[in-house]
Amino acid sequence: MSTSTRPPTSSCSRLPALPPAGPMEFRSTSQEPSTSNRTSTQLPKQTLVLSPKKEMGTTSSENARKEVVLRDLSEGLRMTLLGDPVPQVPRSIRLSEPIPVYPLPDMEQTMKVYKHYCHLLSEEGETPVIPASEAGLGGCTDDLELLGISWPSVQNWAQHLEDLAEDFRFRSVAAALNRALNLWRRNQASPSQRKNGVSLAMLIQWIWPSVTPDHIANMMTWICMMELDKFRQTTPRVIEPQDRRILESIFERMDVHKKGSVSPEDIAGGKDMSVTDRLKNIVDADTVKAVIGHNRIGLVPFLELMCENAFRGHDRATQVLLSDGRKLVQQDRKATGLTIWVFDQMTPDEEQPRRLADAFEAEALRWRLIAAEAKALAQMQLCQDEPLEDHDIEDDPDLCETDQQIG
Repeated sequence: MSTSTRPPTSSCSRLPALPPAGPMEFRSTSQEPSTSNRTSTQLPKQTLVLSPKKEMGTTSSENARKEVVLRDLSEGLRMTLLGDPVPQVPRSIRLSEPIPVYPLPDMEQTMKVYKHYCHLLSEEGETPVIPASEAGLGGCTDDLELLGISWPSVQNWAQHLEDLAEDFRFRSVAAALNRALNLWRRNQASPSQRKNGVSLAMLIQWIWPSVTPDHIANMMTWICMMELDKFRQTTPRVIEPQDRRILESIFERMDVHKKGSVSPEDIAGGKDMSVTDRLKNIVDADTVKAVIGHNRIGLVPFLELMCENAFRGHDRATQVLLSDGRKLVQQDRKATGLTIWVFDQMTPDEEQPRRLADAFEAEALRWRLIAAEAKALAQMQLCQDEPLEDHDIEDDPDLCETDQQIG
C-alpha cells in the first residue's frame, strides 16, 4: 500500500501566485522604436484624448482589450497615487463588472498627481518645463511645454511597486498596472507619445477615464495658481484720498498755464529760476528728465511719480516703485482670470516657478481650446442628425425668407 508523501514545508510563507492574464489581454512581439532623445514637438490635439473609442475598422474584441488595459491603468494609479483602498474582490470578477465612473478630481487630488509627476521627473534629473534652449523658444513664454516622464522611468517605478509589495492583493494590482503600461505603450500609444513619454495629461486621463477637456483645463489652472503663489507679491495699496488731494493741488500750482500737463522744468521748479532758487530745489530738471523723459505728463502719471514709495498713485496704476529701488508691475493671467503683482526683474529663485506658471497657463488655454472645438463638433453632428421639420422652417423667419427666395 503506497502512501503519498508531502514535500517539506518551508519556514518562509509563500505569496499566492499572481493571477493569469485576463482573457481580454494580449501581448505584442512587435519591436518598438527607441524613446530616447525626447523633443519638444507638440502633440497633435487628437492624440491627447486617451479614452478608448469604438473606431471604424476595429473589432469589439479589440475595444474590449483596450478597455481592460485602461481599467488596469486607472485602478493601479488610483491605488498608488491617490491612496485608494486595495480591491478585495478578485480581478476576474472586477473585469466582469462595468468600469467604475469616478467623481471628477478636486484640487487636493490634482495636487497629489502633480506631486508624483514632479517626483518621477526629478528621479530623471528633470523639471516639468522643457528648457527654452531645447525647445528652441527664444525666450518666448507663450509656447512653453510640459515635459513627459520617460517610459523607462514610469515602467521602472511600476516594477518597483510590484517587487516591494508585501500584500498579495496590492501586488496583484501593481502587476496588472505594470502589464497595462507595457501594453498601452506598445499597442495604443501614438508615435509622438512613445517618443515624448507620459505627460501629466495622460496620467490624469488614465486615473479619471471620464474626465472632460474642460475639467483638465481647470486642473491645469489650479496648478498654475499654486505656482503663481510662489512669486506673486502683495497688491500695493492706493494712496489715501487726502494724500491724492495734496498731490492734485501741487499739480495745479505747477500747471501755471492750465494745459493739463506739466514739463520736467515745471516739476523741478520752473525754467526761469535764480541760482538761489535752484539750490533750494530738491531735484533738478535733468534728473526729472532722466526719470520721465523730455515730454510733458498729465495728472495720472504725475500721481504715479510723486506718490509715496510702495503705494499706487491711483487704482488703475500698473507699476509701483519700492523703497529699495525695485519695481512691481501688474500682470493679467488669462487662464486664471487673476491680476497679480510681481517684480519687473525676475530673481533667480523665481525663475522656475514663473516658467512653470507660464507653462501651465498655456496648457490650460490649450485644453480650453480643445474643449471648445469638441463642443462645436458635437453641436455640428447634432444638427446633422436632426433634420428640420416643416414647422421648424415656418417658425424661423430667416429660413422662410431663404425658402421664398429659392422658390
